[in-house]
Amino acid sequence: MSKANGRVGDIGVGFCSAHPSTLSIVTVMITGAQSVGANGRPVTTKLSLGLSSCGHTSIVATTSTTSQAEGQGIHRVGDVGLLPGGSYILTTGSPDSTAGD
Repeated sequence: MSKANGRVGDIGVGFCSAHPSTLSIVTVMITGAQSVGANGRPVTTKLSLGLSSCGHTSIVATTSTTSQAEGQGIHRVGDVGLLPGGSYILTTGSPDSTAGD
């Protein structure tokens, strides 16, 4: 099943336990493919980074196994990313561009 492509500026929600108490976080994707876009923004891939509201950098962990950009799987709504002591699930993406499983 295809899911909406993640893009630079899209967000994920999750948690970070690398603080005195676990924090709910929002991650904003800040890097993406240089030559592949959706809706005028770079798509996010296995090598993409995000910046979390707790101050930590996040990195894409899961992607499409069938759709790629620049040789890397495309990160999609519902996919997971990691940060120190936590993770996020991508919750926003392209309204009309999708990547397969």
